[in-house]
Amino acid sequence: SSGSLPSSSSTSRSSGTIVLRELRDRSLAARDRRRRGRPAGCHHSRFPALRAAAGAGVTAVFLTEGTVDPFNSKVVRAAVGSHFRIPMVWLDAGNRSQIEQRCRVRVVADADADRTYDEIDWTSGTALIVGSEAHGVRELGDSLGTVGARIPLAAGVESLNAGVAGAICLFEAARQRRHRTR
Repeated sequence: SSGSLPSSSSTSRSSGTIVLRELRDRSLAARDRRRRGRPAGCHHSRFPALRAAAGAGVTAVFLTEGTVDPFNSKVVRAAVGSHFRIPMVWLDAGNRSQIEQRCRVRVVADADADRTYDEIDWTSGTALIVGSEAHGVRELGDSLGTVGARIPLAAGVESLNAGVAGAICLFEAARQRRHRTR
């Protein structure tokens, strides 16, 4: 009925579309199987912005304690379908080991790092670790990282939000990988 669509939406102005879809197995193993045995490239992130991660070709997003619920209605709406494109996995000891094996370079986004994001070689298996604007990466992310990278900002600009900083790094990685294959 005409009244059921607005009552099914959490927005004040519904787009007029509701999609119901079962989420498939989004583990890394399942993704490798779907790629017919080709190894998944290692390009992980802590959850900068799911939509930007999808656009940059990220293989998986690893979530840590304290991360916003990836199925929060605002996150789902902002991701515009990215939930169906990228596996999201809660980080634990097992997949941490997998990241360490697959990704020799594990970049921590850090405003105080010595190197800039465009000085990093993103062309091989790489993990990007992005923390919150207020607290940065927690101990877990810091211990996983192998190198820090900062984004140079104009004088007087203190910082970028985590989503923007993550997107900048991810698209630099995508740019370098495109140029590597030419």
